[in-house]
Amino acid sequence: MCSQPFELVVRAARYLDPKDWRFRHDASICIRGGEIVDVVEGIARNTIETKQREDFGDALVLPAFVNAHAHLDLSHLRGEELDGSNFDDWLMSVIRGRKAPPDLVAKAAGAAALDMVASGTACVIDILAQHGATLEVAKAIAATPIGGVLASEVFNTGSGNDAEFTRTREAAEATRQIVASRSVGRPLVAGLSPHTPYTTSADLYRRCAEYARKHKMLQTTHLAESPAERDFLVHGKGRFRDFAEKLGADFSNFKPFGGSSLDYWLSALGDLKDRTLFVHCYDLLDEEIRAMGAMKADIAYCPRSRTYFGHPIFKLADIVAAGCNVCLGTDSRASNWNLNLFEEMRHMRKEQPNADARLLWAIATLNGRKVLSRALPGVPADVTTWADLNIVQWKGGEVSLDALIEACPPTAATIIGGEIAYRR
Repeated sequence: MCSQPFELVVRAARYLDPKDWRFRHDASICIRGGEIVDVVEGIARNTIETKQREDFGDALVLPAFVNAHAHLDLSHLRGEELDGSNFDDWLMSVIRGRKAPPDLVAKAAGAAALDMVASGTACVIDILAQHGATLEVAKAIAATPIGGVLASEVFNTGSGNDAEFTRTREAAEATRQIVASRSVGRPLVAGLSPHTPYTTSADLYRRCAEYARKHKMLQTTHLAESPAERDFLVHGKGRFRDFAEKLGADFSNFKPFGGSSLDYWLSALGDLKDRTLFVHCYDLLDEEIRAMGAMKADIAYCPRSRTYFGHPIFKLADIVAAGCNVCLGTDSRASNWNLNLFEEMRHMRKEQPNADARLLWAIATLNGRKVLSRALPGVPADVTTWADLNIVQWKGGEVSLDALIEACPPTAATIIGGEIAYRR
């Protein structure tokens, strides 16, 4: 019998228990303080004392998703209307998109966050680019029930490391003030996102790492997204240089780093190599995978965005075997069709046909929680007990982990931090 009293008891025909990825039948999920305290099978729902009771009948209760990498401020763009095969044209479209009216950008970002909640996502690690709409975007996301991190993006624009870091610190502080008053669901906190090794100086990387450590912030960075990145860092040539020269960049005194993205990151941070969430990591050599495994690196994998740009296949089996923690992200609407993580899982399954279904479910849920547990205050230490739930209707008879991924059933309700955040 469940302990008494509870704040919320959710009953459904089946519950996918992330402790062992088995289905519990006729399950009553007992919640207190944003945590699942107990799950009881086959008990009359009215025998458990609780402040609130929700019976979802024949539904399935699943762990809610964590979107480990998004750019919500690009939600007014549409990947299907852009051309991922022509990187220069795509990037110019994004640059123009950053100049859209702030109210349009913020409204689209807030709507995208709500759409994620309505498709079973409880938390997001979002990259908050610095432009005219930045604070309005942060306010729009903070007005939704979604939890997670708003990571202020930083890269060198030519104004010098001092100016860039000051701008980044001020943006992070402004974001912290915006999210401080939230009191629903999971916390939403500020973070930092040095853009990439080819756009962020070693000094700026290190300053961001020092600031993130001091304020216990999550730091995330794009890494090894494509062979073009390696070409530029190792040899100082290729697509990235060609594009920068079109924009007027002066390479007369430029000397390439001479190593990979990972080499650059390691050399920049020195003894400040606190765990960072790396994004993409499609162009990794075997020795680089082993090095990241030795660090127990966290990596956000965005399958549909990878396909959109034609990047190398993500080496999931090798990366997991090395000891990395892989999470699932969508990237932005500028390189994706939507931000639905069920559909992202389905695409991941097609790219990784030999992967264990339990691993795919962990990538979409628990592994993102592990990253967030280092940044969000007050979350349960055991990530399997977070009361973040995605309740879906299931009409397909017998259910399996793979059948769920293939079907992408619609969300009937989303619970975040033990509170109902969405109900269809």
